[in-house]
Amino acid sequence: MESPKYSRSDAFVVRPDQKGVIYEYPNQSHALRMSYMEVNGRRPGEPGKAFLEEDCTFAIYIIDGAGTIWIEGEEFKLGAQDVATVLAGKRWYIEGNLKYVTATTPAFYPEQSTMVDVNPG
Repeated sequence: MESPKYSRSDAFVVRPDQKGVIYEYPNQSHALRMSYMEVNGRRPGEPGKAFLEEDCTFAIYIIDGAGTIWIEGEEFKLGAQDVATVLAGKRWYIEGNLKYVTATTPAFYPEQSTMVDVNPG
């Protein structure tokens, strides 16, 4: 049986750069993915761009720091112990100096995530 417990050493690093890092943890289920993230600046880093998760909905729990998340043009200030939810099909980006955990359903897979213009038109 695969272990139901995972440590940082089990996680794989995704997109490490000067703007932050993502640690994705393995999971026994394709229904859920947990990740730990650190952001120092803006994600995505390119001004005028946002992420669009076609299939995945996720919640962000802020562990430490402060910042702002934009979801479909609405701005939400975030701080420690806040939660924000991004529904599948919504454009979003985040900015600040934050440490947070995400719970994504179904489990995140890169093919469903694209970078799009913040203001399509």
